[in-house]
Amino acid sequence: SNTIFVTAFAGGEITSSSDGGTTWTYPTNLSTGVAANLDKCEFFDDNNGIIVGQNGNLLRTSNGGTTWTLIDNPMYIAGKSICTVAYYTADTIFAGGASGYLMRSVDGGLTWSDTYLSNSKTVYGLLPVNGKTVIACGQSGYLYEVKFVDATTIDDSLYDTGTEDDFNAIVSHGDSIYLVSDEGNLFKTSLDKLDSLTQTVVDAATDEMNDLVFIDDTLAFIAGKSGKVYRSEDAGITWIDETSPTTGTIYDLAYFNNALWGVTNGQIIKLQLEEPGPEPVSVTFNVDMSVWAIDGKFDPSSDFVDIAGTFNNWGASDILDDSDGDSIYSIVLDGFTPGETIEFKFRINGSWDDNTAEFPYGAPGRQYVIPDSNSTYTAYYNNDETPLNISPEALPKTYVLRQNFPNPFNPTTDISFDLPKDSQVEMVVYNMVCLLY
Repeated sequence: SNTIFVTAFAGGEITSSSDGGTTWTYPTNLSTGVAANLDKCEFFDDNNGIIVGQNGNLLRTSNGGTTWTLIDNPMYIAGKSICTVAYYTADTIFAGGASGYLMRSVDGGLTWSDTYLSNSKTVYGLLPVNGKTVIACGQSGYLYEVKFVDATTIDDSLYDTGTEDDFNAIVSHGDSIYLVSDEGNLFKTSLDKLDSLTQTVVDAATDEMNDLVFIDDTLAFIAGKSGKVYRSEDAGITWIDETSPTTGTIYDLAYFNNALWGVTNGQIIKLQLEEPGPEPVSVTFNVDMSVWAIDGKFDPSSDFVDIAGTFNNWGASDILDDSDGDSIYSIVLDGFTPGETIEFKFRINGSWDDNTAEFPYGAPGRQYVIPDSNSTYTAYYNNDETPLNISPEALPKTYVLRQNFPNPFNPTTDISFDLPKDSQVEMVVYNMVCLLY
């Protein structure tokens, strides 16, 4: 979908864009029907979404935000603010907030469990593990693994994180879990090592960071107080200060339509990113050396074959291998961009000598347009498919196994055969009673 929703921290207002953020509706609370602060808006798909906020307000839509329904829930009854919500499936949703409340719905947000943590610290971030288990983080460095037993019972495990920073968000990426802190730090852990965290200082001024988003395997952004935005190109190991269009606190980040979006006080900001290029592909290069071996210009026992071209500065030691002895030498090279045209030549012993080089005397090399997926390029060396000392007319036309001579024999005999083309041959000899020699 090309639709974006943004909720307001006051007045129950909501605004939306149906054209990818080019234009926005006037902020209003007519569709929400509430006047309280709205902290988070999450959609599972184009139709199903949840908004949570102050005093336990929880709104649900099943028609893409056309209408919203206020849902009764234990936190609403208790007047406790809901700070975060996270989908596991369209039916299974987790929500948490003030006083350690942590609820679960298994019917798409219609009803919610009356459950809370053993500690009353506020929950700011949730990461579902499965339909019954969620990682919860929040106030004063608290980190929980929570398992729901039933609608009124949970089993929680508190992990010692070694910090009293508030964890404002929790994000998973690959096998790692990241915790964003209000003191400018980023903590990294994993599901099987929740009691062991590594810390990276993102903001030396210890200003709060509020949200983190990964664009791909290595590119990530983190943002927070005073409009600060940082970029990492090594999956969060180091961070670079990014020019920000605002000085207001950025509360949420999202990646959408190749742009980074942020929400701050009365503003929606956008950082346009470069269009991602195609994924690199590999090419398997095969060259058949059989003809040059027959002509005596290539000795498999002492010579080697390499490949030189525009992709390795016409001279890297990319040596091909004939592991199965069929005279076809091969190598797999990675990192090619689909659509690019490469030029190259195969070489004997890494030499440009005119007597051994492909297409000698400065003739153009081979050209190959890289396809969209991994591919194979196969050729005869120098495009020579017939030995120079054998005319095409002299080549056999069919496969023939000839009579051995002498016959009978003791202890040796010669067995001749004809091949219409270069082939791998296996010869099996049996005795008179059909036993394999």
